[in-house]
Amino acid sequence: MINFNDYVKFYEENKDKIFMDETETYPINRENMALWKNEVINAKRENCDILAQRAIENDETEDFIKYSIENEGCDTRDNKETYALFAEIFENVIRHISFKEMIEKISKICEEISKLVEKENFDNIYMYVSDPSSKSNTWVSLLFTHFLSENTIFQEKAQVINNIDSVYDLYKKDTNQKILVLHIDDMSYSGTQMVQSVGNPGTLLKIKKENENLHYYLGVAFIGSSAIERFRNEGYTNIKRFNNTEIIEKFNEQAKKYVKNKYGQQAVASNDLRSIIGYICSGRPIESAKGGYGTSFPAFQCYDSIIPVYFDHKVADGVATFQKILHFGSFPTTDRESCKNIPLIQGCENARGESAFLDGQHCFANVTDIDHEDTCPLTFYKRFGYTYNGKKVPKNDNIVSFINVAKQKPRTQTTRKHKPRTQTTRKQTPRTQTTRKQTPRTQTTRK
Repeated sequence: MINFNDYVKFYEENKDKIFMDETETYPINRENMALWKNEVINAKRENCDILAQRAIENDETEDFIKYSIENEGCDTRDNKETYALFAEIFENVIRHISFKEMIEKISKICEEISKLVEKENFDNIYMYVSDPSSKSNTWVSLLFTHFLSENTIFQEKAQVINNIDSVYDLYKKDTNQKILVLHIDDMSYSGTQMVQSVGNPGTLLKIKKENENLHYYLGVAFIGSSAIERFRNEGYTNIKRFNNTEIIEKFNEQAKKYVKNKYGQQAVASNDLRSIIGYICSGRPIESAKGGYGTSFPAFQCYDSIIPVYFDHKVADGVATFQKILHFGSFPTTDRESCKNIPLIQGCENARGESAFLDGQHCFANVTDIDHEDTCPLTFYKRFGYTYNGKKVPKNDNIVSFINVAKQKPRTQTTRKHKPRTQTTRKQTPRTQTTRKQTPRTQTTRK
């Protein structure tokens, strides 16, 4: 736990790094989107039974072929109409959010926060930054700090924490104190990470039932309908969000609305849409044959909870959004030779990254999360590091812990005072030189 003013100092030292140039933007490449749609409809596909028999005869043991066969990644019928509808819906619902749009959203949320703290007169305010410094949690907290740094109430009452349990413990000692917790990030997609960071749900719910003085807000610019659904299902009804936090519906919800608005209510019950929602985009992510998470239909890698959105500052992983389609332009085919790379993001046409490894495979393989150095756009907040008091913050260190250690006074080394050693001078008795008395030698004369 550190004082908010110490965090402002951290912000001041790094503020020149944290803002993206608004001219660096990555909208959808509409020309490549048209090419991808054509491949989705017309790509070469074979009957499952033929493909499976050929794999057995040739002893083809590659994971992506086995997994595709075992999970019906090939055709059992002519699916052109279903695939065409999926591609049409995807083209119309996939959303690009620029950095300009996101920072404007954060600015409005900070205005709401300022009004809230002025109205409610909280005893304590906590900004929750729980992740390592290389994660979005730290970066977005600095963007929030940019707008809140001169708020006098924050200067007097706010602290930055990395452990929510310590706040619960303080609150239980005095439930009359009015507390605000701000859980900061760019977006909550499925709600998984947020739920894991909230801590013991029983503790939180028990505190909330006993007293209304603990106010837990998600300080996020955007939130997926999947996250809201998860919070509700797991009993986190006390977690609040701000009015300017925008809800983005999951793909299946948007698909139904798109079909209804364009083709009418009767089309919502069509076999093609039911096949998309009931098979292609059904269920939760599952463990794949290669490890990590995948889906029973790896060509599109769509899930019930997936949110069709990406940002200038990052494309989230393959469980949260359509990372693989956006990066590779994957489509259903049983012919490895026809599996092309068709990047759907403008400015990423020449990006290779993992595509060099996945040539001819990405249409079959589940890709949970492309390494951040291979994604396009490159994740913005991973392009630089932070410093505090001129010292580099390690990427795996939590910033609150780092500042706490940096603030500690260096331990003074105690120098043992030695008593000067007295040199004893040995008194030497002058040595008396004995003079040997010589007897004169008598010279003998030889006769």
